[in-house]
Amino acid sequence: MGAERQRVKPRRLRLPSFKGPGLVVCLLVGLLLVVLMLIHDPNLVALNAATRGLGIAPPPSAAATTAPTTTTTTDPPAPATTSPPTTDPPTTAPRTTTTGAPTPTVAPPAPPTTAATPSVVTTTTQGYVPPHIASQTQPGSLGYPTPGVVSATYTVTTSGGVVSGTGTWSGTPDLSITVTCPGGATSSQQGPSGLSVSATCPSGSASVTIAESTGVESTVSYNLVISYPSN
Repeated sequence: MGAERQRVKPRRLRLPSFKGPGLVVCLLVGLLLVVLMLIHDPNLVALNAATRGLGIAPPPSAAATTAPTTTTTTDPPAPATTSPPTTDPPTTAPRTTTTGAPTPTVAPPAPPTTAATPSVVTTTTQGYVPPHIASQTQPGSLGYPTPGVVSATYTVTTSGGVVSGTGTWSGTPDLSITVTCPGGATSSQQGPSGLSVSATCPSGSASVTIAESTGVESTVSYNLVISYPSN
């Protein structure tokens, strides 16, 4: 019994003493454990993500029991801008303000209206130009002063055209006039005083003959007018 009742003395826990390199190793291990605990803490992870701008929302806290309230702000509608209607200013005649007796305003006279002068365009067209008509008057007599002379012939030079002979006389009722063209073509008529005979001849020498009728011989005084083209 005496042996069993021996008093048991408590043993003291002795911490190992680290000195030198052992102490440095223990400090490094403890620092590593602290870093691991901080890394795995959800609150620190969310804070670190928000700080770095990764857009990761922190997990909901267990202590938060109220739902988040969303506040929507609506800007008031901008007032509609309406442009004022554009109107031309009324045109008013200038007024003259005078002191004392009113002076009548005289409007300047309107400038005279001149009609436009139409331009005249002269167009010259080369058309038919009639030839110059020459004329000869041949006075004479038949049967006097030389008996037996019953005709007289006159020659003219024509540029081509109508050659005519007109005779007037007295002393006998009828005479004949003959127009002969270059080349031999002739035109002849017999009649009283005032007889006229014509023919269209080419250019050259033409002749006009005045004569008594065949078998008739008398004294006749006459005037023979010959007309012909001559340029």
